[in-house]
Amino acid sequence: MDEQREVYRGIDLALRMGEVVMSSGAGASDVAATMLAVTSAGGLRGCTIAVNFTTLSVSYQSAPDAPPETHMRVVQYRGYDYALLTEVDHLVRDLTAGRIDRTEASHRLNEVTSIPRPYPRWAVSGSSGLLAGGAAMMLGGSRPSTNRCSER
Repeated sequence: MDEQREVYRGIDLALRMGEVVMSSGAGASDVAATMLAVTSAGGLRGCTIAVNFTTLSVSYQSAPDAPPETHMRVVQYRGYDYALLTEVDHLVRDLTAGRIDRTEASHRLNEVTSIPRPYPRWAVSGSSGLLAGGAAMMLGGSRPSTNRCSER
């Protein structure tokens, strides 16, 4: 029973970190790599990680004749929060290097995610829109095409 509880705690930590990384703007490959690093650091070798647009899942089979244990988590919000992404990256690095254990990583993850963000979500979304608009203007997004090759 204790071994099963430890497996659950390791998978849960990987899913929670994966959720934070995905909701902070990382791509699917980065999310999968983070989750795999967390499960490996927790002693769960050979986990299968699946990352879809809003769903994360981890499967682990402790022995060839044991049934696999699969857990899923749905990411509710996706945006850009590079400060949070950096904090979680440092946390994963500390965990994989052995400087902290799974329990300490879980506590630090709770602390990092509960800190109020310096800017509200609407301000971050609005500034991203302004940045995209500025880039479009710089690239000539408001002018008609001057490509004469298409007129042949």
